[in-house]
Amino acid sequence: MLGGIRFRLFQLVGNAALAFPHKHERHYDTIIVRVDALGDYILWRDSLDAYRNKLEGKKTLLICADLVRPLAEAENLFSDIWSFNRKKFEFNFTYFQEQLRFLRTLSADCVINPNWERHRIGDIMVKAIRSSCKIGMESKCCNYFETRYYNRQYTTLIPSPDTASEIEAIQYFTQNVISGSYHYGGRQMFAFDSVCPIAEPYVVFAISASDERRIWGAEQFAEVIDTIPSSFKIVLSGAGNGDDERASIISKKVKNSQRIINMVNKTSVKDLVSWIANATFVVGNDSAAVHIAAATRVPSVCILPGAHFMRFVPYPQGTLINDNYLPHPVYSPMSCFGCGYHCIHPIQGRYECLRRISAEDVNKRVRNLLDPSPNN
Repeated sequence: MLGGIRFRLFQLVGNAALAFPHKHERHYDTIIVRVDALGDYILWRDSLDAYRNKLEGKKTLLICADLVRPLAEAENLFSDIWSFNRKKFEFNFTYFQEQLRFLRTLSADCVINPNWERHRIGDIMVKAIRSSCKIGMESKCCNYFETRYYNRQYTTLIPSPDTASEIEAIQYFTQNVISGSYHYGGRQMFAFDSVCPIAEPYVVFAISASDERRIWGAEQFAEVIDTIPSSFKIVLSGAGNGDDERASIISKKVKNSQRIINMVNKTSVKDLVSWIANATFVVGNDSAAVHIAAATRVPSVCILPGAHFMRFVPYPQGTLINDNYLPHPVYSPMSCFGCGYHCIHPIQGRYECLRRISAEDVNKRVRNLLDPSPNN
């Protein structure tokens, strides 16, 4: 709540500053503003071949979160990449001003914001860049008044599609703005050559998520690990002090801690992609890891809360050439699904819809991956 008020004050000052003329020193044919998190970028990157065909030979700038930058650089598509720290942009006024000053030096023939659920960070960036062509999706970025204000900054707003799926929204926007022949699911992600995971078969357990309340229990993860054949090593991935603690609990709870390879806080984004791309399968929270698994064509089990059910996971059937690579969702149906994390239940460490998922629920999906025969 306080963070939202703080950033609105930043916006007021920033929008006032944008009213004054400024020298535009850097011009691009196209600027793409994609400011969201890693998982969202992984989903969107499937469309980059369509962008490549459209933008070939043109000077293109990508604006993205700093965590995404290493993957964006590997695409060899963008002439330049400008990355920023999203948390500092929202909470540090000095940093906010510095970034806004840089944005005011930019101009472009066209600015594209491909986000379906536009964020006010992306909208204020689009406003700061001088261009006679600004294209975005018609959607609610924040509250009603901010939405109306920022909608006026765009010269073209693509009507929001009639879907609950982020993947279908990406396809819809790309078809309407970049290429009518684009269909989602044709662009595989590969491991990076510089990363050489172990030669033994292993399963990645992605124990992290962007919100502690969206993270399944460490004890339950340990129960699932104990059902996986001993021929598999278990790689734990995550970041932050909380994940360090969870990894420690898991290592103590499992029957054979020698099979655990703890990579929490020990991998870059590129490392994570490579570990996942070479895994037998992935088990994880609703996070970037399951989207990386789908992109690298590795089966995965996604332990799914109901807040954004159908938006990110489950994927629409037929999205990928083989449905086995779609994240296999495990969830406990509740009448309040689709709440957008405005939970109506008491939160005891994690959301109630996650608390209701048992280790056996996940084990059923894992057994299906280990033995996909109809009788299993």
